[in-house]
Amino acid sequence: MATFDQLRSRLDPDQQARGTQFERICVWFLENAPRYKGKVRKAWLFAEWPGHWGPDCGVDAIAGRG
Repeated sequence: MATFDQLRSRLDPDQQARGTQFERICVWFLENAPRYKGKVRKAWLFAEWPGHWGPDCGVDAIAGRG
């Protein structure tokens, strides 16, 4: 299993791509970490969330129970 530093070192050097990759890791973590398993049923990047209302406005991820 990779450490967080090892995972971070594998992200794209381009800052925009790196940010998107990190956001996807956060969504995965919210859906899979034992601490959140019973609390978060689904997580999305804002642009992929069914309720998004327009372009990215600073919200990176949405997590829902239902």
